[in-house]
Amino acid sequence: MQKFSKPILIAAGSVVGLCAVALLAANLYLQSKEVQSRIQEAASRAAGVPLRIQGTSFTPWSGVSVSGITVPQNDSKSAPLLDVSAVSVGFRFLPLLRGKVVISDVVLTDPLITSVQQPDGTWAPPQRYKAADLPTAAAVAPAPVPEASQPPTIPPATGGPESSKASRPAAARPAPHQQVEIERLRIRNGRALFYNSKGSLVMALEEISVNANVPAAGPVTGYLKIRKATFSGVVRPSKLGSHFSWEAGKLDIPDLTAKWAEGTMVGTFHLDPPPANRFTATIAGNNIALKQLAEDAGMNGDGKKGNLFLKGQLAGILGQTDSFEGKAEVSLKDARLQPLDFIRQIGDLLQIEELQMLHLKTAEAYFTIHESKVNTDTAVLQSENLVIDAEGPTTFEGKLKLKARLHVNEKLRKESHGLIGSNFEKSDREGFTQMPFMITGTLSRPKTDLLDKLVGIKIGQDLGGLIKNLFRSAPAKTPQEAAPAAPDGGPGDK
Repeated sequence: MQKFSKPILIAAGSVVGLCAVALLAANLYLQSKEVQSRIQEAASRAAGVPLRIQGTSFTPWSGVSVSGITVPQNDSKSAPLLDVSAVSVGFRFLPLLRGKVVISDVVLTDPLITSVQQPDGTWAPPQRYKAADLPTAAAVAPAPVPEASQPPTIPPATGGPESSKASRPAAARPAPHQQVEIERLRIRNGRALFYNSKGSLVMALEEISVNANVPAAGPVTGYLKIRKATFSGVVRPSKLGSHFSWEAGKLDIPDLTAKWAEGTMVGTFHLDPPPANRFTATIAGNNIALKQLAEDAGMNGDGKKGNLFLKGQLAGILGQTDSFEGKAEVSLKDARLQPLDFIRQIGDLLQIEELQMLHLKTAEAYFTIHESKVNTDTAVLQSENLVIDAEGPTTFEGKLKLKARLHVNEKLRKESHGLIGSNFEKSDREGFTQMPFMITGTLSRPKTDLLDKLVGIKIGQDLGGLIKNLFRSAPAKTPQEAAPAAPDGGPGDK
């Protein structure tokens, strides 16, 4: 037995030693400047933008770890477009023995994307990848062999066609450039922040995950998940997900789905590669709860009821808002909500329930997007005794300039005790009279001249001024009116 055990142990030890040497060689090879340059170049080609990598290390139990990855902004003073503290890389051993690097899996953990709008209003993309801008294997290739070691030159023969060929200097062969292949890319717990030119956060994407296949030729394909998103601090969908395809700047998101305010949202997005950068997008939302929608926007959701439905489409050049063209339509079903403040104030003053809380029979709006404006083609809110309609433009900055009309029927005019109706005109709606007014200001702080027109006094938005003017001429009560006499038999008869 001892005859055989000793050779076996020697063979096993030899195998272990060879593995250790192979691992050491692989570690030294992967940490070499040449290979790190090739890894940086391959990663830049896959991303489509130039990457900067601080260093690469290798351990047999965790594979390759790349640290300090950044993608710079066009403006060097701004925070990096992409900042990743570390990336783990798995690779295949057999190709390494042949001098070829095949990365089987790349995992980015906690990456952060920060994009800032330019002063001219555009969202400048990062500078595109150029192979000449990045270090390659040729840049770190070994120096040429000294002349002393070169073989002696043979004098060319004279005469004949072959002599002219022989007299030509031999072309230098380029240094072999070993390609680095990446097969799979994953992102875990990513974040993306988008700021406008004033520094306000307009879009935030949280807990991004990506699982993508990166073939040697053809588009990168995979699946994208975003746990929650915030747009302008108002719209807050969650659990977004879609398949995607990316190739040389061309992006396709064909089947986006999301949860939104207890409802659902679906959409598509397509982006053409530079320099066109033209995009098309569609969206549809169903059963969006008004109460949750208001609370997501930071407003009071008490009393609100009903569901919102929407669909729209938008196209244009990415980053150029003046090129945007699109349409959208919105409707409400079984809706109950508070009207705009200036309508609700009248309802509070006159104790008219219908003006305090609208129970809508019809609620729909149609919009056209053109020349950096969202034009309200028509918007109608109709309850049993009241109709409000409006039309006009709203800029992308939220500035309003809407022409509106308040229609009331005879029942509501009587309940207002003469405050509503005296200045009204004939309406095109049967059984109603109408008062035209303007809605200006901004989406966050709308203004109107409706109160002024209703009471014939210029009071603006000041409800206190309205109440003061309404009761200024009321005679003061006499002491007798203020304290009526005690009934017969009371203490006053004693």
